[in-house]
Amino acid sequence: MVVRQSTTTSGTTASAAFDHRRDPAWQPVLDGIWLRALCREGARLDDAFLSLLTTAPIDAVLRFLDKDVGTRDLVEVVRALPPRPFVRALLS
Repeated sequence: MVVRQSTTTSGTTASAAFDHRRDPAWQPVLDGIWLRALCREGARLDDAFLSLLTTAPIDAVLRFLDKDVGTRDLVEVVRALPPRPFVRALLS
């Protein structure tokens, strides 16, 4: 988990180790697709994480994992993954 710092009304800095934001609406959908792809084609996805970490900009990946992702970051992450297993999982 990324520890965030914020400035309080008194001007001091406070760290928030727990983020109480709601998950984005798309998150359960993408999580389900990812899990279905892993269950169905886990052996073929050995390199998916490596592809994600070597192809997508690392800042986009970190924001994605921290649920602080913008549309551009989401596109970068999705483009870095092998599409076929995830499309098959989406359609199943």
